[in-house]
Amino acid sequence: MGYDIANLETEEGYRFFQELKKFKAFSVYDRLVISIALQEKIICVSNDKPVRKICKKYGINSTGTLGILCAAFEKGIISKKELKELIDEYQSNSGAYINKDIINEIIRIYHL
Repeated sequence: MGYDIANLETEEGYRFFQELKKFKAFSVYDRLVISIALQEKIICVSNDKPVRKICKKYGINSTGTLGILCAAFEKGIISKKELKELIDEYQSNSGAYINKDIINEIIRIYHL
C-alpha cells in the first residue's frame, strides 16, 4: 500500500482547471484537487461542501475525512475501536463543520 503524487498533466485536466476559475469561491488548491481527480479518475478528497457539490455536478467521486476513516475500517487498516476513537477525536479537534446526521449514520452502520 502506498500513494503516488499526482500532478495536473493532461490537456483535459488543465482545461478543467481553467474552467473552474469561474467559481470564485475556490482556491487554486481546490481547483487543483478537483481537476486532478477528474484527470486521474480518482476520488476527490475534501471536507468542503462546495468542492464536493462541484464534484457531483461533474461526475467526480468525492469523500471527506469521515469517508476515509470508514474506508480504512472496511479495508481492515484500522479496528472498530480505532475508528470510534478517531471519529471522536475528529469531532473534538476539527475546525470543520461536522454534520451530526452523518456521525449518527456511521455509528448505526458500524455499530460503534
